[in-house]
Amino acid sequence: MSEPITPEIFRALFTAQPFDAAAIDRVAPYYADDVVFIDPIQTVRGREEFLAMNKRLIRRAKSLRFDVHALTGDDASLFATWTMHLVMRGPAPAMTIEGITHCTLRDGRITRHRDYWDLLGATMNTIPLAGPVYRALVAKLG
Repeated sequence: MSEPITPEIFRALFTAQPFDAAAIDRVAPYYADDVVFIDPIQTVRGREEFLAMNKRLIRRAKSLRFDVHALTGDDASLFATWTMHLVMRGPAPAMTIEGITHCTLRDGRITRHRDYWDLLGATMNTIPLAGPVYRALVAKLG
């Protein structure tokens, strides 16, 4: 068993460059067998499924990088703010997505990993002309 996950280890794991299949292998020991991952796109149950999901993303990505900003945690949970920089293979625009992660811990392992980010905003910002219109509409609501 590897050492328990800490905020410092979390930062090192997710900001390692390049963020590739080897990075996913380094992350694996810190996730419980029964981990549940949730984000705006999907819910994945189990470490093997979580790792497979990440490896699929990496295969489809031309480049993937995370910047971890604020990070705090204790023996029960971790919270991180981050920016993901993603360029997909093929004719797809680059995406920059800001988000927040909340991880629940048990015995030093991540049992629940929940990512919060704006799916609609991230998508709209990649469509020419739609991004400025979307941001203007959101500004009017605020």
